[in-house]
Amino acid sequence: SSLLALDLSHNYIDGGKWQAGPRDTAKAIEAVRKAAEAVAGVLLSNPSLEYLALSKTKMSTDGVKELSKGIAMHGALRALDLSHNPLGTDGTDLVAEAVQSHPGISTLCLSAANVTTQAFNNLMLKLAKGNTTLTELDLTRNFIQNVDMENFSWFNANNIHVRSIDLRWNRIPPELCALLEESFTRSAKAVAAATGPVRPLAEVLRDFFSLEEERESKPYQL
Repeated sequence: SSLLALDLSHNYIDGGKWQAGPRDTAKAIEAVRKAAEAVAGVLLSNPSLEYLALSKTKMSTDGVKELSKGIAMHGALRALDLSHNPLGTDGTDLVAEAVQSHPGISTLCLSAANVTTQAFNNLMLKLAKGNTTLTELDLTRNFIQNVDMENFSWFNANNIHVRSIDLRWNRIPPELCALLEESFTRSAKAVAAATGPVRPLAEVLRDFFSLEEERESKPYQL
């Protein structure tokens, strides 16, 4: 298959067609599992897919559990958008495990995904242990209040390609923002600090598709 991008944003896969109630919980969970399993199947059947967006799909831990299996085995994936979903600590941990040793993901968007301080520090630790391809990480509008500087510095040292980590609209105190900025400065990277400007994900994707169009327009050369 030649499918390069799949955007399923704004499609509720949480079984929302059933009204909330104790009798419907099992059906809703099963619907999430089946929907995420189907998306994982799309990944496996489309080895060229590079961009996957599941923003505002109400993807929760149950869905991420199935989806992460497909992500981990899909080496071509370069950009993953799971923003505006109730991932929480457990869901974020599952995403971190899938991305940890992934050979290609460079852009990860977890904006407004209920990422907690614990989840953020676990994410830094897991990415520091395995991932070396990440360039842009969007964690805006979450509940991050503190940062384990040891894990953060380790991540920053190991992921030499990181250009931006967006932590705006969290609950990080100014003095900690200064420490984060200093950590980047010591590594002499052109990186946006926690309070600095970053490129919006939409802009990154525009560049990505422009690159693909340019690549397709060029004649094949031996």
